[in-house]
This record gives sequence, structure tokens and C-alpha cells, in this order.
Amino acid sequence: MDLHDLIKAGTAARKARNFRAAADLYLQTLTVDPCHAQALKGLADAYRGLGDAEHCLETWERYLTLRPGDGSVQTRVGDACRRNGKGKRAVGHYQAALRHDPLDRYALMGLGDLGNCEG
Repeated sequence: MDLHDLIKAGTAARKARNFRAAADLYLQTLTVDPCHAQALKGLADAYRGLGDAEHCLETWERYLTLRPGDGSVQTRVGDACRRNGKGKRAVGHYQAALRHDPLDRYALMGLGDLGNCEG
């Protein structure tokens, strides 16, 4: 399979909630192109579906090294940090998301959840 076919198959597997197959397909893509942004996004989502918060967070952070200005991903990274007990890092990502979109309701909810946990 070429990269396009791997991504297409990974996306189909993820949409079918077959997260293990999706992760495997995205990982195959990344062995060919370690900087493939779409594969990193799909892999992070697959890890989330598998309940693997640690690898999800690692993958999102890897994505952000390639695309640091992608504010739409900051909320997802904040959520992954929060799930991993990294509240201070989560706050930074939620704040970055809000700089991108001051009305990002998911970033606002994430900050609210952190406030409720700490209060």
C-alpha cells in the first residue's frame, strides 16, 4: 500500500472503531514518513480510542513539534494532559487553544474541569 492507501485504510478503521487496526496502519505510514501530520493525528485518536492516554499524549506532542501553530489541536493535547494527571501542562495547552479561538468551548470546559478538580 502507498501512503494515501494506508491513511485511507487507517481512517476507515478508526471510523469503524477498530482502533488497534487503525493504530497499526498509521504506524506503518509513519515508518515510511515519520513527519506525516495526518498519520500522527489519526494515531493519537486511535490511541485515545484504545484508552492509551500516555501514547496519545506523546503522539499529540510529536504532532505539535511539526505544527506548533495548530490551535485546533491544543484542546486535544490539553485533554490528553489532563487524563495523564498533568494539570499544569493541560492549562498551557488550553490557553494556547483559547489564543487561537477565544470561544473554544472544549478548552473552556477543560479549564473548568481542572478548576473543579483542584477546588
